[in-house]
Amino acid sequence: MEFPPDNDESQLPPPQPNTSYPPQQPDTPYPLPQPPYPYQPPPPPVPPKKKRGPLFWLLIIGAAALLCLVFSDLMVVGSHNASTNTATTTQDTPQPTDTSQPTNTPTPKPKRPIATAVPLTLDQQIQQVTLHAVQAVTDGTTATVIVDGGNVTETEKESEQLSNSTTLDHIHLACYTLMRAIWSDSLSGHIKSVDIHIQDNLIDKYGHPSVGDVGQCTLTSDTEQLFVWENLDQDSAWKDYDNTWTLPSLSGT
Repeated sequence: MEFPPDNDESQLPPPQPNTSYPPQQPDTPYPLPQPPYPYQPPPPPVPPKKKRGPLFWLLIIGAAALLCLVFSDLMVVGSHNASTNTATTTQDTPQPTDTSQPTNTPTPKPKRPIATAVPLTLDQQIQQVTLHAVQAVTDGTTATVIVDGGNVTETEKESEQLSNSTTLDHIHLACYTLMRAIWSDSLSGHIKSVDIHIQDNLIDKYGHPSVGDVGQCTLTSDTEQLFVWENLDQDSAWKDYDNTWTLPSLSGT
């Protein structure tokens, strides 16, 4: 088989279109030259690391310990406040109340206790009536009345110092006035006897002062039934009493 010579272009196949991507410009070499990048300076040199001494680590450890202590204190305070708030909340929790509508029930008014008078005994009644009768006929004297089983004992304290003769007359008059007032009261029918003591200030032979009886008279109910007081005076009645007595020094004996 014979081949055409190399310089014979007529025998070459026709040129084929370029199908590569991207299409190349005519007379432009491939690949295209890239534009130059901007200039970037080199990074600065890294300084060498300093070595940390033992003082630095002691400060770090102390700061960490202080933070731990503060944190633990905050935890304790927070726990205490939480328990306090819980207790306060528990105490302040309102109790459920009855929401039912109350009925308008009228409240009864409290009744005042009725004061009941305690009845007096017969002796107490005689004592009151006798004391009133004595106070009605005495002036400036101190009188006491004791009643025991219907027997009345009345003691009269004189208010002024009298001479012996005046004292005797005063004893007769006091006994007559008191006896007539007592036996004329409303309860005289329940009286069994009346014993009157007239007292005054005394001084014995040694100069000792005292208060004692200077006169006394006694009248029983049986004897009093015989008396007509309007026809008697202090001296005649003195002779008719069941018993009489005066201080011996008053009569000079």
